[in-house]
Amino acid sequence: MSTSTITAEKVYDGSSDYKVENILLGNPGAKFETLDGTPLLMAQFDSNTTELKPDEINDGDVDRFQSVIKVNQTGLKSDPGVVGWAIFDLGETHYVEEIRTSFWNDWAFVDVVMQFASDENFTQDVVTVYNNDTDNSVGQGFGTDGVYSDAVDKTKNIHISARGRYFRVTNKGNGQSYSLFTEIQLYGITEGVMPAASTVPSGAYLNDLHVELFAGEGLEEIRYTLDGSIPTKKSTLYTAAFEIEMPVGGGIYLLRTVAYYQDGTVSYPKSYTYKFGFEGNAAYGKGAKLMDYSWNEIEGFAFNSDGGNPPGSPATVTDGAINPWSVYATKENVLGWAVVDFGDIYSINEVRVKAYHDWKFRNVIIQLSTEADFSANVYTVFNNDTTNTVGQGVGIDGAYQEYSFELRNIFSFDPVQARYIRFTNDASVHEGKTISLFEEIQAFSVLGVEAPAEVQPILNVKTLEDLKVNINTTKAEVIAQLPTTVELVDAKNNEFTVEGTWSSLDYNGDKVGNYILTFVPNSLDDSIFDFFNLFDINVEVKEAIKTGLSAKVAEAELLEEVKYTTSSWNEFAEKLATAKTILLNVGSPQALVDDTIVELGEVITKLVLRGDKTLLNSKIAEVELLEAVKYIASTWSELTNKLEAAKTVSANVDALQAEIDNALSELQTSLDNLELRGDKTALNTKITEAETLIEAEYIPSSWAALQT
Repeated sequence: MSTSTITAEKVYDGSSDYKVENILLGNPGAKFETLDGTPLLMAQFDSNTTELKPDEINDGDVDRFQSVIKVNQTGLKSDPGVVGWAIFDLGETHYVEEIRTSFWNDWAFVDVVMQFASDENFTQDVVTVYNNDTDNSVGQGFGTDGVYSDAVDKTKNIHISARGRYFRVTNKGNGQSYSLFTEIQLYGITEGVMPAASTVPSGAYLNDLHVELFAGEGLEEIRYTLDGSIPTKKSTLYTAAFEIEMPVGGGIYLLRTVAYYQDGTVSYPKSYTYKFGFEGNAAYGKGAKLMDYSWNEIEGFAFNSDGGNPPGSPATVTDGAINPWSVYATKENVLGWAVVDFGDIYSINEVRVKAYHDWKFRNVIIQLSTEADFSANVYTVFNNDTTNTVGQGVGIDGAYQEYSFELRNIFSFDPVQARYIRFTNDASVHEGKTISLFEEIQAFSVLGVEAPAEVQPILNVKTLEDLKVNINTTKAEVIAQLPTTVELVDAKNNEFTVEGTWSSLDYNGDKVGNYILTFVPNSLDDSIFDFFNLFDINVEVKEAIKTGLSAKVAEAELLEEVKYTTSSWNEFAEKLATAKTILLNVGSPQALVDDTIVELGEVITKLVLRGDKTLLNSKIAEVELLEAVKYIASTWSELTNKLEAAKTVSANVDALQAEIDNALSELQTSLDNLELRGDKTALNTKITEAETLIEAEYIPSSWAALQT
């Protein structure tokens, strides 16, 4: 058995992510219309730009001196402006999560309305995402979104949840009669997997909610939960808009959504927090009254008013805006408190105050109480009155410094029950002005109800890895290689160490394929969930590596049977057939494959070559042409014996080369030893001649010599 590692860890691959960008960057720009649809022209407003372009207000640059547009009928800077819409065609339907706007400088604006629609006339699928038009002068309904106030060279960021192809926005400078536009940005999804979005953005609500969910093209279904858990295929199926009722006494719902698409992709879990009951700035919109240190109500006045902003008043103290031109103050040489009644008792855990601009102040005191006269249940948030001038005790909280156009004096503490807040200060340390100034007072309330825990997806399992194992590896053998303790990292980079076991419903080590083994934690923190299935590892049961065997079989198949002895070839052929069977069998274990390579190689080396009989057969043919009569019988007999032996060797198909060579050698030797018989022709002629002689014709002694 052998294994090989594919990855070092299991990491979420980002396949469900989406990208949010400013979709107005590169847009050709806005067109401008009056509230009733009459086209308007662009005109300069306090701008250094020589030529205005429609895309000046969506170029991503918040510059109040380069690209500020006032709309009017003529396009001339000198002509008065009018209230109108800036309208953008987004080219296609977009889902937008945030709007960032800057109308002008640090002005406050009223009649601010922002809308999306699916048609350019704003008659279909119109969604209003912001409206502070309290008297319906724009004609789009009564708005409740409160004061809109810009900051110098900064955008106001408004979180929404809406979709549409067309977007429009209008405004009116407070105390003015025209609309201004410096920068407009829409942050929407530009690529990736569209999440399942809600038509109701996160926020605090005092009423039941009507929630609709939507997603992108090719949607199969949406699943959702309301308890903070991550939706799965077993969670509630979204079939139609639903209501979330405001709990009695308040509460918090955490809506989580997931979109499943027909192509198999799954969106990243989307979250929306709905807080029912009041949570936020309890002082907002409540206004303030001024009281002297003897607790008598006194008159105030608008300090540093410029005519272009709402003058300081009891209302501006709690309007949520940081505006040095809208400051309410005690009269000079009079010090006092600004007192705000929340209207009910709230759990206050944070106070934010601003006296004025960037001045320093002394004798600053901030207090909370459940009683209107602060006679009991008083909680002092801040006190730097080192001489007890105000009469609320000696303060030790140090210097109090303001910062231009910023609210930095923020005080957080454990929740305190309070209905009233009061704030006093003395500006005499700055330019000798004995006066109390009040630019803004905010007191933030908490519900006192814990939100459901937002379960986080696990994004990294550091100690898991996919595996490849050879066929015939058992499940127990696989599990023996896997860790029983893993390290996890969730979407918030929290780390966990978890012990567990392994499970698989279909693993079959005898069959090539891919199988899922799942890590099953003994226990898992409720705050995390394996949404992306990172607890699953892929175990690939792979066929044995047969490259070597395939090569060895190919080598063997090139051999020719005729060249080898029958016995050695039969052994080889049997092993070759076995090797081919193992090669074709996907279930062959690696060990068997490896052994077969060795065994086939061995029988190849054992093959015995048959001898070459060419020379022997040639010699046999040569001998068979000889005639026995020509040779001495004894040598001929020896030759015929060797010839028969040679022919026997030649007839043996498995004759070894040594046998052939020996038979050839012996045949050649006997051939070399063959002796020819003598030629008697002349002798016989002479005998015949002698036999014709007549004895009587010769003397007796010579005749006798002839006869012997």
